[in-house]
Amino acid sequence: HSPLKMYSEFHKKHCLISGQGPIADIAKNLGFTKVTTIEQLCDAFPNLDMVDHKKRRGFHSPFRDYFLPIEAVVLFGEPVRWETCLQLIIDV
Repeated sequence: HSPLKMYSEFHKKHCLISGQGPIADIAKNLGFTKVTTIEQLCDAFPNLDMVDHKKRRGFHSPFRDYFLPIEAVVLFGEPVRWETCLQLIIDV
């Protein structure tokens, strides 16, 4: 992941990150300051995940009210659930 340190123009942007393992910790160690994982995005906006019908719910998530726009997408290797990750990356 160390080559990502040179992409400093993205370090202060709100990045959607995807991959396996502790990717939020990895991103912060590399200098990224505003990150949202695919899992956090799914929790905040469960109806965006067209693949997993079990996660859908009808109530309003308070996270939605102050969610910053995604400015970049960073892939830290291959995600576990490609179908969900691709769907959300394309949508945002």
